[in-house]
Amino acid sequence: LKCPAAHRGEGRGMGRPPKPRRPTAAAKRRPKQGDGAAGQPLRSLLNSVLPDLRHLEAVDTCLGHIRLLVRQTLGETAAVVVQGSYAQGLALRGSDLDLAVVLGEPGLAQGGGAAANQSRRALREVRLSGADAVDRRQAVARLKELAAVLVDVASSEVRIALRIFTAKVPILRLHLTAEGAEGRTVVDLSIAQSLVRGACDRSVYAILKHDRSGSSVSLCRLVKLWAKRRRLTDTLRGGLSSFAFVLLAVFFLQRLPRGREEGKTGSLPACQKILKVAPPAPTVGGCPQPLAAKVSSDDAELASLLAAFFAWAAKELPRLSEHELSVITGKAEPRARGHRGPLFVAVPFAPDENAARCLRMDIWQGTVLPELRRGHLLARRIARRHASDSDRHERAAAVAVRKLFSARGSSAADTGGDSESSPLDMASETSSTRRSSKRRRAAADEMSPEDSRLDEQRRPRRRRAGTPAPEELEATPQSEALRLDAAKASPAIVAPVHRWLGLRALLGAASA
Repeated sequence: LKCPAAHRGEGRGMGRPPKPRRPTAAAKRRPKQGDGAAGQPLRSLLNSVLPDLRHLEAVDTCLGHIRLLVRQTLGETAAVVVQGSYAQGLALRGSDLDLAVVLGEPGLAQGGGAAANQSRRALREVRLSGADAVDRRQAVARLKELAAVLVDVASSEVRIALRIFTAKVPILRLHLTAEGAEGRTVVDLSIAQSLVRGACDRSVYAILKHDRSGSSVSLCRLVKLWAKRRRLTDTLRGGLSSFAFVLLAVFFLQRLPRGREEGKTGSLPACQKILKVAPPAPTVGGCPQPLAAKVSSDDAELASLLAAFFAWAAKELPRLSEHELSVITGKAEPRARGHRGPLFVAVPFAPDENAARCLRMDIWQGTVLPELRRGHLLARRIARRHASDSDRHERAAAVAVRKLFSARGSSAADTGGDSESSPLDMASETSSTRRSSKRRRAAADEMSPEDSRLDEQRRPRRRRAGTPAPEELEATPQSEALRLDAAKASPAIVAPVHRWLGLRALLGAASA
C-alpha cells in the first residue's frame, strides 16, 4: 500500500511548500509597508529641510540671550518680538531669526498671562495704518548702543556680522553660537515702535493653524523652498520676497473651490473670519511651535496641489495685475490709484504696504513667469508619475522632483521642464551616447599610427556655416588673388587666411 505521503507527492518533493523566491531588483526598490519616506520624494525633501529639535533648542537659547542683552541695555520696558519665518511657523533649516525690539512694553517684557492680555489690549488700541512707523535716527541710535555693548563684552557666542544702518529698516545682524548646536544662527535685529511689527507673520500662522491636514503648510514650505533654490527671492535685483510667495500660496488655498471643506483638504479660510479686527498677540516666551513639524501628507496630494498652484499663478496672476490680493478678505479687489508694479500683494494688517513692491516688470515677465510655467510642467509630471505604482514611474517622479528644486543655472535646471520628454528617455539617450563614444575610443586605441593618420586625412574638415569650401574658391578669380597675396604676406597676415583657403591651398601657393 502506498502511504498518503506518496499520494501527495512529498516523496518526490511535489507536496512540499515552495521555496521563497528571491526578490527582484524592482521588488527591493518598492516601498515597504509602513515606510512613509520610501517612494515619497516630496515628503523626503520636506523632512530633510525641516529644523530638528536640536536646532529649535539652539534658536530658543539665542532668543534668550538677545532678550537679556536688550533688557540690560535698553531697560526693563523693552521687549523682543519674533517675526519672519519663525513667527509664521514655516522656518526651514538655516532660516534667519528675525527679531524686533519694541520699546515701552512692560507687560510683554515681564511675560506671563497678564502680558498676553495687555498686549491684546494694546493691539486693539493701536491704529493699524502707520502705527509702526519708527524714527530712523532713533532706531540707528538704539542699535548702536546694542553693538557697543557687544563689542565691550567680546563674547565668543555672540558676534557682530553686519551693521546695515543705511537701509530703509536699519538692521544689526548677529551670529550666535549656542552650546551643543551645529553651526551658527543668524539673527537680524531691528527696532519697532509698537506690537504691530510682526502681526502679518502671526496672522499667517493663525490662518495655517486651521488646516488640520497639514497640506497647506507643506505647500507653503515647498513654494518657499522652490523660490529660494530657483533664485527668485533676491529683492535687491527686482525679485519677490519669500514672504510674498507665502502670501500667494495662502491666497491660492483660500481661493480653492468651495467643494473642499475648510481645514481638511488644504482649503483655508479668510483671515477676517478668524481674527476679526485685531491682529494676533505676539508669543510670550520662546518661538512659536513650528507648524506640521512632521510631514504626513501623501506625495500624490502634494504634487497635485503644487501643480494646481503653479498653473493658477502662471495663468491668473497676469490677469490680476490691476487688483489687490488680500489674505485678510481672501479676495482680489481693484487696486487703488498710485500703486504701480506688476503685482500687488497686500501685507496683512498693513493694507497700504505691498509685499511685492520690489518686483520689477522685466524680472516678472522674463524670469518669474517662465519659472512658474516650468514648475507647472514638472509638478504635473510628478503628479502623473505618482498615479502609477510601477518602479519606472517612481524613479521618473524622483528625477522630476530633483529637477524642480534644483538650483537655477545647474545642469539639472537647464535640462528640466522645457520639454515634454521623459527623464527616463533622456537618461537612455545619454547612456547610448556614452556607449557610442566608448566604442569610438576603443576603435581608436586599436588603430596603428599609420591607420589613424589615414583616418584623420579621410575625415571631413569642419568649417563654419556659410563659409565656402576651398574648391569653390579655387574656381574664382578672387581666390587666385587671395592666394598670391597670402604667399607674399607675413605670417601674421597668413594665419587668418587659412580659414578661407585651407592649409593645402596655402602650401601650394607658397611652393609656387
